[in-house]
Amino acid sequence: MTFKTTTEWQGGAVSKTTARDFVLHTDEPASLGGTDSAADPVELLLASIATCFSIGFVTQAAKRGIDFSDVIIETEGDLDLRGYFGLDKSIRPGYTNIRYKGYRQQNGNIVR
Repeated sequence: MTFKTTTEWQGGAVSKTTARDFVLHTDEPASLGGTDSAADPVELLLASIATCFSIGFVTQAAKRGIDFSDVIIETEGDLDLRGYFGLDKSIRPGYTNIRYKGYRQQNGNIVR
């Protein structure tokens, strides 16, 4: 199966990506030169990882007869902006570490 997206730069730090019939907008926070009108691309990467985990976790659990009412995945990553901006050639741009934690709700309470 082949997946495809098309991304169009909209000006400034804003882009629009089309995936099938869905549209995603991205922007940078004001502190990074954007207008903070949409999620940052590196935030979307974290969201992509978390949604992949949640779908895989729940579908594999369902195959084993385990049913969940909720699954919550908190994902965070470390990015050294000196590498991102090219200020220090010894620092690779991109995430240096990505972490995630999974939770579920039980009787309205988050169980960690």
